[in-house]
Amino acid sequence: MLYSTQNLHEIRQAINIADYVGRIVPLRPSGVQLKGRCPFHDEKTPSFYVHPDKKFYICYGCGAKGDLFDFVMRYDGISFGDAVRKLALEAGITLETAEPEKEEGLRKEQEYKKHLFHINSFVTDFFAHKLEIPAGAIARNYLESRKITMETARRFRIGYAMDSWDSLTIELSSRGMIKGALELGLIKPGTSGNYYDFFRHRLMFPVLDTSGRVCGFSGRILDSERKEGKYVNSPESSVFLKRKSLFGINLARPAILREKSVPVLVEGNLDVVSCHQAGISSAIAPLGTAFTDEQLALIRRFSKELHIMFDGDIAGKSAALKTIPLLVSREMSGHTVLLPEKEDPDSIIRNHGRDYLVDIISKARPHIETYLDITLPGREKPVSERVASLNNLEPLWKILPENLRDVYVEHISILLDVDIKAVKSYLKRINVTGPEKNIIPKTEKLAIKTLNMEERSELTALMHLFALYFKDTENKLPSLEKSGMEEMFAGNLAKDLLRTFMENGPGIEADMGSFLGDYLMAEFKSAKDSFKDNIDLEGVFAEIMNKITVLSLRHRIKLLDFQIMDAKKEGDNNKLHGLLNEKLNLERLRIKQNNS
Repeated sequence: MLYSTQNLHEIRQAINIADYVGRIVPLRPSGVQLKGRCPFHDEKTPSFYVHPDKKFYICYGCGAKGDLFDFVMRYDGISFGDAVRKLALEAGITLETAEPEKEEGLRKEQEYKKHLFHINSFVTDFFAHKLEIPAGAIARNYLESRKITMETARRFRIGYAMDSWDSLTIELSSRGMIKGALELGLIKPGTSGNYYDFFRHRLMFPVLDTSGRVCGFSGRILDSERKEGKYVNSPESSVFLKRKSLFGINLARPAILREKSVPVLVEGNLDVVSCHQAGISSAIAPLGTAFTDEQLALIRRFSKELHIMFDGDIAGKSAALKTIPLLVSREMSGHTVLLPEKEDPDSIIRNHGRDYLVDIISKARPHIETYLDITLPGREKPVSERVASLNNLEPLWKILPENLRDVYVEHISILLDVDIKAVKSYLKRINVTGPEKNIIPKTEKLAIKTLNMEERSELTALMHLFALYFKDTENKLPSLEKSGMEEMFAGNLAKDLLRTFMENGPGIEADMGSFLGDYLMAEFKSAKDSFKDNIDLEGVFAEIMNKITVLSLRHRIKLLDFQIMDAKKEGDNNKLHGLLNEKLNLERLRIKQNNS
């Protein structure tokens, strides 16, 4: 969903960035700006500044910077669209969509979802209370047998669904929550017009999103004699989709963002709980399903690195072989940890201690190497078997970037002791594919009348960049997501356009008119017409990036001027000296870029 620039402007005007950030970060005045400790990395000396008049923040320690939307996206780990919706709701602003007739329906839908989240939160507290009372002793005893403390249980808001058909139903009915509870799958209709509890005699794990809202539940059976699934999840609803949910992500997010811990994907809920209790606070888990692209997209909001941890048995290795190609296709680095057979993270921590598990993780091999280790036989095997094993590489090979294929051909040749030419010839048969491109949905025309010359120059460069990516039919140009370009722009409009373009992909050219509006569409067409069919994509890309870099350097120098003025007012000569040196270096870099 795309929104008008007028809406974005209204949100920025309605919500003071200093007030919003100040709820999260204690801020104190420092000249014309406010200063505090950065929420995105650990620091003792504050280097995080908020400029209320210019409506942006910047951290000179870790480099995080941007406007109000950037802050919410980074802190909450959500997309641009989600950040817009969250802030619009807080500001009481009705968002104008490309289809105004649907606005009222969207508003009602959001209100109803808010009601469903409220029900889930109430039920979480209900289950948590039952865990604490005498009737919850069996669930507490189970936690004790797994060496999970009640302090940890409270942190994860773990609860107990009693061995009753209607204890929850009665509570929900008294509060008028039956309709919502039915959609959430918390209760089910009986045969005689009554309702009954869906979760019974289970240890309950609430599943929270990155904003701390309870989306659904995962319940573990406490009576092994019952012929029911070991784990049962909430049915899917408008607020809970298993393929988009990760258990523990709400608690892992601070460790990933602020402590720069690498997220660790484990298999089960108790694995996550045990890891967090042992101090491995970046552990997360899918909900009893294969790891999905949507779950990976959620992790990529926080980190471009992911460790995956599986049992070392056949099933664990099979899961690794399915997961690694997905990680490689999304350019995720990290290691694959294969545990000893019949062990999982929970059992290792209980039986051998945290340090033993940390040691196993430290010795793990990168994802691609692990894939090769599992699929390729040893050099002592017959040549025919070694060559035939190359077929097993297809899921990985067809999505491996060309530069990495060249590197790993030689590696595979050495592993198999097979001539490199033979390996190349065999692997060329595998059809190489790339990620699918999405279609840009329509949006409103974008007004630019209030922009200064610097911001207009940014937009011109951006239109040339968009046009160039339409010419790039063979995906030769680098990923915009990895370019860090968003932080190079000073103007909000350029940032908003780039965010939307990155979220939706190059798309279909016919939609560009509604995406850009008349003025920018003319700039886009002019740029596109100037590109010949045999254009040097990499060369032109370098020229555009050079232009954007120069504009960014000018903006950074302006920001430093404000910092220099503040340092002079504060009489901080050491800080002033450092800032002047930094400005001098940036000026030199700008001159060098101008001449290149």
